[in-house]
Amino acid sequence: MRWGYGALLAAVLGGGCWVNPADYWEEADYEREYRDAYCTWSWRCFGQGSGYFSREDCVDRLEFSAGDTEACVYDRDAAQRCVGDWLTLSCEAGEHNDFPQICDEVYDCP
Repeated sequence: MRWGYGALLAAVLGGGCWVNPADYWEEADYEREYRDAYCTWSWRCFGQGSGYFSREDCVDRLEFSAGDTEACVYDRDAAQRCVGDWLTLSCEAGEHNDFPQICDEVYDCP
């Protein structure tokens, strides 16, 4: 399993208490963390050119939709890796629309 920098930072700043993020990543957690990771990346790379006034504005306004996922199987590990990949994605990769492919695997739908 690949750990995101956020989980490692939380463990270090939290006094060494380690919680496996995959243990608590429900779908609502994924939506929140995805929005935060995407907006962090977008603001870091493009600033106001991202179409938002700030990273927080992006988090508030970004429309997250995975579509109708009621009949789908949610993959917590893929969700965690997707968010981690957004946090480490280079700005150059984004300029070429080379976005994290693992995000396409978060939901397995019939």
